Amino acid sequence: MLSWDDIAGHTAYAGRRVFAVRRGHSRFWIKRNGKDYRNALQRLLPPWGSTQESEIRALKSLQAHGVVVPELVYCGTDFIVLSDIGENMHDRLHRSDPETQCSILTALACELSFLHRSGRWHGNALLRNFTWTEGRIGLLDLENTEHRHWPLGVKHAYDVWQVLFSIGKMRNGPALIRHFLAAYHPARPARRSLRIAACMLAPLYASFVLFKPMLPNDAVPVLIALSAFVLLAYRRPKTSS
Repeated sequence: MLSWDDIAGHTAYAGRRVFAVRRGHSRFWIKRNGKDYRNALQRLLPPWGSTQESEIRALKSLQAHGVVVPELVYCGTDFIVLSDIGENMHDRLHRSDPETQCSILTALACELSFLHRSGRWHGNALLRNFTWTEGRIGLLDLENTEHRHWPLGVKHAYDVWQVLFSIGKMRNGPALIRHFLAAYHPARPARRSLRIAACMLAPLYASFVLFKPMLPNDAVPVLIALSAFVLLAYRRPKTSS
């Protein structure tokens, strides 16, 4: 059986940064170190600032807090091997009926609330970077280094924005967002950040509403997400928090 280093270096996978491989009856994911494959700025990062080291730290931290994340199977010089934890949520939602979609997004909102109230965050919270397997939410793609030094509340607000934008792109986005908002309750550090961000986004939101008939279809998800973001920012928090 080929070693992980042999598999990662095989010509069949040349130029591919993230790819799935089968070993026995299981599927695994090989991710090459992003700092060697993206932009010039990341190439200047020291080893502790690389996306690979960032993801390893995030995996261990979240796993210690009971969050479902891939298992770190092997760590190579410039790549890591992760276990497969199921189908990504974006694909699962698009092949599900409306009732199941609402259930999944309600569970996502509860999981994100737990994550944020635990002082954690995702960092790349698009729907494709979550999984839904056997009734549990899993987190994927935890390598982002861009937000590492942001205040905690800003990280939480960015997570929420990415989720809302992803849902807004779906055919029944507004209805699904309502279910998400009903179950998501921001942690205290995020409330102020949400309101500041909402104030900054208000002019953009107003211009989108004013020129909505002239906007291309690609801009509609942005308008939907902006509406939901502003609503969440100024919603009265639960008294128990």
